[in-house]
Amino acid sequence: MLDLRPIVGRSSTMQSLSEQSDINQEYLLLQDAATRKDATFLPRILLALDDDSEHIDLMKDLIGLAESFDAHCYLSAVLDANSTLAKRAPDWLDVITYRIMNSRPDLQLYGELLNQHHDRSSIATYLRGFLERNPEKRQQAAMMIASIPNHLR
Repeated sequence: MLDLRPIVGRSSTMQSLSEQSDINQEYLLLQDAATRKDATFLPRILLALDDDSEHIDLMKDLIGLAESFDAHCYLSAVLDANSTLAKRAPDWLDVITYRIMNSRPDLQLYGELLNQHHDRSSIATYLRGFLERNPEKRQQAAMMIASIPNHLR
């Protein structure tokens, strides 16, 4: 079972008991998600990603945990979290996007879900930036952006 306790390590020594309690509660929820595969926890798993974390292995494990869910649920959660992750954890969002683009079935489903997503315009903006940072993925990123109707790009 994935041990998510290092998330608790984000707390400072001056943190209040209620803040520590909140962190412990979040740890328990993520631990529960890991064992039950409850897709309602996917947003919390993704939003636990932190570019400033010293726990790189934990961040990779969180991505692996999220990827282990049903592809439709996972990719929908990634799209839903895109705007928040682009601000809070852009490096980890790039890792997730890169991995999606390396999998033809995930890429195809991602494109289908993106085309129907309510926030597809800002996701297209993110993808254009991703394309600039990862020119080797030009074909895949350009295909995703092209799938969005012109008036929504």
